[in-house]
Amino acid sequence: MGFPISAVYLAAALLAVGAPVSAAEWFVAPGGSGNGARTAPFGRVQDGLAAANAGDTVSILPGTYPESITTVRSGSAGMPIRLHAVGGVGSVVLTARGRVLRVDHAYFTVEGVVIDGQYGAADTVDVNTEAHFLTLRDT
Repeated sequence: MGFPISAVYLAAALLAVGAPVSAAEWFVAPGGSGNGARTAPFGRVQDGLAAANAGDTVSILPGTYPESITTVRSGSAGMPIRLHAVGGVGSVVLTARGRVLRVDHAYFTVEGVVIDGQYGAADTVDVNTEAHFLTLRDT
């Protein structure tokens, strides 16, 4: 006796969906030189963005980061890539003359990070065509 056709379709659908993907958390700290783990943080925010995939959080420890950053890949509707200031609003400062943040990808969230363009000529935040669903929060 064979399996009912509906059971075969259900099994195929479950296999296609696969196991849920768990999000990672990457860490950045001033002077860091590690692999992005909590105990060995990256030293640059850009390194955290390069490591992050959909649903991941880049947790930035308090400090000033003199760099300009650019998104690397998109998040997704239910799993944005999140850039988060660990110490709360104002504890993390990204600073560069002119452009500090360039967003080229969708589903990206920035929380609690001060973005300082130092009165440069370029736009401090540059949001481009593919950058749908960008969220900037001061919390």
